[in-house]
Amino acid sequence: MHTPMAEAQRRQYLQALGMPQFVAKQDLAIGAASSYTFAEVAEQVELSPELPAAVAAPVQRMPVSLPELLPTPAKPATSEPAPQRVQPPKVEPSTTVSFSCRLFLLGIDRIALLATQKNQDLSAAELSLWRSLCAAMNWPMEDGNARFDWPFAYAKHLASDPAAAKDALTAWWQAHCELPSQVFVLGNDLTDFAPANATVLPSLAEMMASPMLKKTTWQRLQK
Repeated sequence: MHTPMAEAQRRQYLQALGMPQFVAKQDLAIGAASSYTFAEVAEQVELSPELPAAVAAPVQRMPVSLPELLPTPAKPATSEPAPQRVQPPKVEPSTTVSFSCRLFLLGIDRIALLATQKNQDLSAAELSLWRSLCAAMNWPMEDGNARFDWPFAYAKHLASDPAAAKDALTAWWQAHCELPSQVFVLGNDLTDFAPANATVLPSLAEMMASPMLKKTTWQRLQK
């Protein structure tokens, strides 16, 4: 059977725990009769030697501020400005043209412009095909030592656009044959720079890569 705790001992526990205690100094009219008086409790409030040391020792209360008990509010996520996409500078399409060709004189009033690889002469196979074509057409075969490379490597200060290329090429072939009655251009890359009345044919390299072009070229030359 549980034995009730003595009032004085109960109050000693409460005092050791630091809890406030209230005792009426006089009997209350509506309260139950107390078995002890205020003076008796005041005398008994001293710690009893029988009280265990762990309980008798006053509890050290650490002052705690209210902000420490509350959860730290999370900082609102700051939305960093999205990195601005740097637009690359607009590159204007280059108007520079580049090509090479050889000039062959086909008699007194005929010339042929043959497209070649950039800054290169005709290969042995191309030259052999050209000689066969000249023999079939009964054209006098002359060495084509004159070569035109555009743009000029030695005059980079000059304009290199298509209009300048056509003017330079025209001045070049007119220096060899001022007023030809016929101009044959072998190579579609030279179309924009050839005279308006020129007969444009596939290049020798194209005819070697596609034998059918030899037949169509021959048919055009027969007209």
